[in-house]
Amino acid sequence: MLKLESFPSRCPLALESEYFDLEIRQILYEKKYRILFSIVEDENTRMVKIHLVRHSSQQNFDSLKQLLDNDDEE
Repeated sequence: MLKLESFPSRCPLALESEYFDLEIRQILYEKKYRILFSIVEDENTRMVKIHLVRHSSQQNFDSLKQLLDNDDEE
């Protein structure tokens, strides 16, 4: 997880990023889980926003609403 803290932009774009107006990146954790996240930047800060942690066997999202609606479940 240190990779997210230090070099989040080195993580590849997720397949879902191709369909949305949002750069969604992914990192695999223990070869079992995909962590989908985006990098949020403003003038003074750079932050990683984790959208979802999914088991790697689950299907990819086909809509931005599916991805972002999961943020409300916390």
